[in-house]
Amino acid sequence: MSEEKDLNLDFKGIKEISFNNKFNDNILRDFNEDNILLAVGFSITGNKDNNIVSIIIDIKYRYPVLNSKPIEFFSFSTESFFQFYDLENNQSKLEIKDDSVFVEDDLMIFLLSISIGATRGMISYKLSSLPVDIVLPIIDVTTLMDAYKQAHIKNDKKNKASK
Repeated sequence: MSEEKDLNLDFKGIKEISFNNKFNDNILRDFNEDNILLAVGFSITGNKDNNIVSIIIDIKYRYPVLNSKPIEFFSFSTESFFQFYDLENNQSKLEIKDDSVFVEDDLMIFLLSISIGATRGMISYKLSSLPVDIVLPIIDVTTLMDAYKQAHIKNDKKNKASK
């Protein structure tokens, strides 16, 4: 068995997948930054042939409305790309298969932090012309990862139960 080496990677870039801005005068009139509901999600895919991992970040801002469901007034999705090298010596940190990607927790925290930071910059640019200050706050990526893991555990259990 070969010895693990440092994992080499490049951040190849980020692209906007979707953008939806429904900010309007009704929201502006009653706007209170403390009432914004923020939902953040992510997914991960890989390309085994090119050793590329992509992370999709989904951001949704909603505003509560009395006696009604919250109104989604802004959504934004990005995809960040990472190129990896020397994967054959680092399968305990990252393994890209045809239908799944395994990423060790510390590496996932690193990749998510880069992806969210780049998304934060894009959101700032997109929302800079609004009459209110809306930013993507600092996000505890470990909490985000835990929610992701829990969702996948539940889905795995459902899939096994339906077989």
